Amino acid sequence: MGRMHSRGKGISASALPYKRTPPNWLKISAQDVDDNICKFAKKGLTPSQIGVILRDSHGIAQVRSVTGNQILRILKAHGLAPEIPEDLYHLIKKAVAIRKHLERNRKDKDSKFRLILVESRIHRLARYYKKTKKLAPVWKYESSTASTLKSNPDKTRTKTKTQRNMAPGLRQFTERRADGDGHPVLDTGTGEELMLVRPEVSIVIGNRSPESPGTLYISTKKVVWLSDVDRTKGYAVDFLSISLHAVSRDPEAYPSPCIYTQIETGEDEDESEGSDSECSDALDLSKVTEMRLVPSDPSQCISAPFF
Repeated sequence: MGRMHSRGKGISASALPYKRTPPNWLKISAQDVDDNICKFAKKGLTPSQIGVILRDSHGIAQVRSVTGNQILRILKAHGLAPEIPEDLYHLIKKAVAIRKHLERNRKDKDSKFRLILVESRIHRLARYYKKTKKLAPVWKYESSTASTLKSNPDKTRTKTKTQRNMAPGLRQFTERRADGDGHPVLDTGTGEELMLVRPEVSIVIGNRSPESPGTLYISTKKVVWLSDVDRTKGYAVDFLSISLHAVSRDPEAYPSPCIYTQIETGEDEDESEGSDSECSDALDLSKVTEMRLVPSDPSQCISAPFF
C-alpha cells in the first residue's frame, strides 16, 4: 500500500501470534491483567505504552487472548480511556512541536512544509473519528488552541506522575562504567540496553557555544552525551521528554548540519522562556528547551538510528 506523504510502499505490519490462546507457561489471570492495565492507565500511560510493558515485562503477547478484550475496551469499561484517540493526539503533539520550532526558526522552510502535511493528516483523521463517533461532532482542531489541548492531563492522560518521576528535561549525567570503556551506567533492572554509540559528537545547549567533542550514547530509554575531555561532564535526556527531533542542514538556521532536539521541561512556557540564553554562567538545565548534536562528520546526521 502506498504511503500518503512519501514515495515508499510500506511493508511494516504487526505480527500477531498464530495461536489465539495464551501459552501454557503464562500463569497470570485475566483479572490480574485488567488490574495492571488500570494501574498503568491511572499513572497516565497510553494504551500502546501499556501494551509494550505487558509484552516486555509480563510476557503477554496479546491482551485479547488472555482477557477476551483489547486494552482500549478495558480502559473504556473502567472510564480510563483517553478522550482523544492516541494516534490523533500524537499528530497534534507533533504539530505543536513543529510550530514551537518555527517560532524560533522562521526561515526553516522544510519544517513549514512538514507542518502542512502533519495538519493535513490531523484533519483527515479527525473526519474519520467523527464519522465513527469516536470524536464529538463539534470537535475541531485549531492550531491556536492545540498546545492547551496537548498539555491538558484531563483530556489526554499523558502528562503523568510516572513521566514526572523520570527526570523531565535535560540533566547532568556523569555515571560511567568502571570497566574502562567509558560507557554510561544503564538501568539494566528495567531492561535498558545500549543501542548506539557515536564518537566525536559535539553538543550545543540552548544558545550557548558548542562543547568540546564527546561521545553520544543512545539507549532504549534516553540519550546520553559524555565529554571525552572532561570525564565529570555529561548530559542526558529521557525519550519521554523529547517532543521533536529533526535533522537540519539549512546553513541559514544553523552553521553546520546537526540533529535538532526540542525538550519538554514540564514547566510553563513563560517560565522557560529565555532560559537558554548565555547571560548566566550557571545554566539551569531543567529549563533548557533546545539541544543540538553536531557530529564531526556531517554525513552522520541521519535521524534513522537516532530514534
